[in-house]
Amino acid sequence: MNLSTSALSNLHNIRVLVIGDMMLDQYIFGSAIKLSSEAPVPIISKSNVENRLGGVGNVVNNLAALGVHVEVCGYVGNDNDGEFIKRLFKNSNVGTTCLWSASSTTTKFRVIANNQQIVRIDHDAIYDASEDLIKTTVNMIKSVDGVIISDYNKGVITKDMATQVIE
Repeated sequence: MNLSTSALSNLHNIRVLVIGDMMLDQYIFGSAIKLSSEAPVPIISKSNVENRLGGVGNVVNNLAALGVHVEVCGYVGNDNDGEFIKRLFKNSNVGTTCLWSASSTTTKFRVIANNQQIVRIDHDAIYDASEDLIKTTVNMIKSVDGVIISDYNKGVITKDMATQVIE
């Protein structure tokens, strides 16, 4: 057995805390069928919609797929997009003890027609890391083998958070 195979076979023994900004990436696929009479923009006939974990969720999803025990820390909206993210985490056996509710979820909408991204529409939810979130995160760090920080400047990683996490 080579080193890489050995390392991969032991991933199920590793516990990692991933701290950062949750996002939902929504892809709307279709075909451009004609130009609008209202403005010189394409009209897209929608054929499919895909929702994927974005931001820190992408990192969490990749680690969980490798068999790592993952705990996620950050904010997710108290909305349909947030519920979808929580379900995806639950289905992947990701721990959500340190997942906090906020008013809305950061969502990135991408419209793709004929294999070309036409537009991206962002709904950015900016948070302010609470003292409770920081305290819970610091306590969680004591029980894991590693920490990954993924910052998209949405408010989870603040100076107070970074200072206390590093200590």
